[in-house]
Amino acid sequence: MLSGPDTRSVVARIGIPEPDSRRPGAFRCPFQVTGLSDDDVQYASGVDSFQALNLAFAGIRRAMQTNASVLAAFHKDFSLTWEGQAWELAVPRWIAVDDPGQLERLEHFLQRELRSQPNADA
Repeated sequence: MLSGPDTRSVVARIGIPEPDSRRPGAFRCPFQVTGLSDDDVQYASGVDSFQALNLAFAGIRRAMQTNASVLAAFHKDFSLTWEGQAWELAVPRWIAVDDPGQLERLEHFLQRELRSQPNADA
């Protein structure tokens, strides 16, 4: 939900990855964020359908983050939330780690953080 100068719904949509006719063997995935500023359907391209889907999530995150920053600069009472929580919780963020030691440290950090949260077992 977007609130500030007016209250309205913000909707993020992700389509099904499809072959990219402009790049043989590649895929593209449509995505759209409505209710902010640019309601156009955009496409994320990848070497396969999985990468295209992941990049569509990144495109949604970028679109929402950019628009939220601009709107917050102009409206002090601006907020963008999902189910009463920060909107960022609704859009996954992927982290690629190819160093086994770094991955292990990240996993330990996340486990420690999750255990420290109230209702972590719920």
